[in-house]
Amino acid sequence: MNEELRAELMQMDDYDQAVRAELAADGSLFDGYHPRMAAVHDANAARLRAIIAAHGWPTEHLVGTDGAKAAHRIAQHSINHPEFMRECRRLLDEASARGEVPRWQFAYMDDRIRVFEGLPQRYGTQWRGG
Repeated sequence: MNEELRAELMQMDDYDQAVRAELAADGSLFDGYHPRMAAVHDANAARLRAIIAAHGWPTEHLVGTDGAKAAHRIAQHSINHPEFMRECRRLLDEASARGEVPRWQFAYMDDRIRVFEGLPQRYGTQWRGG
């Protein structure tokens, strides 16, 4: 396992969650896509793209269960980069078919993209509010 890469992915995800919590606490998270949140997501997407180019999808074998989960959440939050999200969906589909990440990661990514595209979900993972 690549401990350094695992730690980096987890740090990226932890920072995302810390900014999210801070913005939620003051209420500004819910006033559209907050610029600070977008900046975190954009930076994380760029770094995840570089990690994928160097190592392939961050599988559980490569970065551990928690590192793979962090990579998945980073990909989920890459909403300013729809083509990158689609690439991550493809990679998650392949990795989960090989048993290298849990299949639920592909399902969540697929449903998230479908919701953004105005299509019905396949797996029912996304809350639609209302």
